[in-house]
Amino acid sequence: MRKNLPVIVAIVLPILVVVGVLISIYLPTVGLQPGYNLVIASNNDKAWSYYDEEARYVVVGQKIQRLDLKKQENSKNIGPAPESQISRLYIYDFDKEQIQEITYEEAQNLSIIKAGNVSPDGYRAIYSQGGNNLGIFEIFGGYSRDYGLVISKNGKSIFKKIDELWNNYYGTEILGWINK
Repeated sequence: MRKNLPVIVAIVLPILVVVGVLISIYLPTVGLQPGYNLVIASNNDKAWSYYDEEARYVVVGQKIQRLDLKKQENSKNIGPAPESQISRLYIYDFDKEQIQEITYEEAQNLSIIKAGNVSPDGYRAIYSQGGNNLGIFEIFGGYSRDYGLVISKNGKSIFKKIDELWNNYYGTEILGWINK
């Protein structure tokens, strides 16, 4: 047994280190689940427009309102906005861990419990553009980005990846929280 002790330690110690690292990474995020869903608007950072019929969304009272943007006076009549420039509304469902686009008409039926990025139960949501640094491989073009939500409460946080919003980083806004 004494002769085999270094071999046993050499096998067991790396396994214990890996298990310890996994526990330290995942344990703080256990139970990190808001009791409400989020309403998010993309391309929602404009004050005026070059295009016809553009809008942004705001919360007034407990309802989402559409503000039609004024067209820039000296702009040419370019026509409708390209798809990548149109403001869109989404609901992020924390139970299903998925995002769903909704129309403005559907948004009219929602009642915003609390506007802003802090939920009634104290969770904070921040839209984030995170990077996956692949170390030495980034010199060969191995750098990528993840887009999603950082949910945090009491010093714990978790990242929820949302690919649907990849093109709207600068204009993505968390409008408020709704009941699940």
